[in-house]
Amino acid sequence: MKKRYLKRLCYVLFVFALMMLFLTAVPAFAKAKKIRFTRSSVTITKGKTVKIKAKGNYKKIKVKASKKGRVKIKVKGRTIRIKALRTGSLKLYVRGYNKKGRLTGKGTIKVKIKAKKTVKKTSSKKTTAKTTEKKTSSTGTGTKTAATTVKKPAYVYNKESANLFLKAVKAVADRARKNGWYYDDSQSTPPCDDKKISCDRIIARALYDLGYNEQPGGGITIYTMAPYLAGWGFVSAAKSKILPGAVVAVKNDSDNEIGHVFVVSKYDPKTGLCDKYDTGSDWRIQTTQPFTDVPLVEWSGRSFLYAYNVPYALKGTAAYAAAQAVKTKAYIYNGVDYSAVYNYQFYRTKYEDLRKAFGNNEAAYFTHFLTYGMVEGRQASSGFRVERYRSRYADVKKLFGTNLPDYYKHYCLSGKAEGRIGF
Repeated sequence: MKKRYLKRLCYVLFVFALMMLFLTAVPAFAKAKKIRFTRSSVTITKGKTVKIKAKGNYKKIKVKASKKGRVKIKVKGRTIRIKALRTGSLKLYVRGYNKKGRLTGKGTIKVKIKAKKTVKKTSSKKTTAKTTEKKTSSTGTGTKTAATTVKKPAYVYNKESANLFLKAVKAVADRARKNGWYYDDSQSTPPCDDKKISCDRIIARALYDLGYNEQPGGGITIYTMAPYLAGWGFVSAAKSKILPGAVVAVKNDSDNEIGHVFVVSKYDPKTGLCDKYDTGSDWRIQTTQPFTDVPLVEWSGRSFLYAYNVPYALKGTAAYAAAQAVKTKAYIYNGVDYSAVYNYQFYRTKYEDLRKAFGNNEAAYFTHFLTYGMVEGRQASSGFRVERYRSRYADVKKLFGTNLPDYYKHYCLSGKAEGRIGF
């Protein structure tokens, strides 16, 4: 009897041991989910860096390279930064872990590193613009005529314009979040004063705040965006040429119609990731912006349609004031009339470096004076020398110290009227 009970006990213990082994072994051998990435394969030029983001809810990401010394890897959250060190091919084995530290995802990224292209240097002379000219050569039998092609001046990116526009867009996004605006088509003038905002109305309101106030009721829409921007000097740009401050539109592939617009504050054409301002839903309106490291085209079923970079002379910038000054011959910027300290012909004649850079571009000279000339203490008029003005009047020097642009402003706003000597 005792042997039979002993056998039964041994059998029960054996079964129990098998069950415990099974329960502990299953989690260890359970198949982890396959991690999806913004890019599962990438080609990098030696010395360059790309970003790839893992999709999914992973608390921690670990990456191991199949070959050492070819890449340098940094992981921040779910973003993997890959810097190419040596040419060749390799694989990155990625592991994702949840909050408990348990492996929940596995993935592989293929990496190919190519060498830098060697560019032969050719001697060329810098020119500001090319004009059409005819070359004629006379012979005994007749005359041959050839014409050189005219090249349009290249787009010049103005950081002042871009920063001003981005600042205006951010202000609208912050106001919408703080004041409880909601997603809908605004019909007010100015746009969004009825507390309604959408993907196109954030752009409409930002432009309105910058002085572009001839918009229709409610503001420009996704359908009138492109012609409106082009009309005010915004420059059409390819996907690879998108710069901070650009307005980007995407289309629905199903019906090939424009579906969404937003403003890009940062963009990497190699990874396709951007930072952007976007009020295309209630959730987006209520979120602190810009959104960072998101794909330029976020949704499947949509693709890139167009982009417009900020114009060189956006309203409110020195470049815009300069362009207007040339038209009206009133050299006014930010409420200050600089006619007392600035003269185009004098400034152009006095500085050879400016003549070489700007030629006869009158607006460029005034832009330079506003942004660099006053800071450098340059003389732009026979009636005013900033260093003499600074040394002559102790009360003014006490006020402004070494801030040279303020001396120019002081003479224009009050110094000349008070009878002070500017030279």
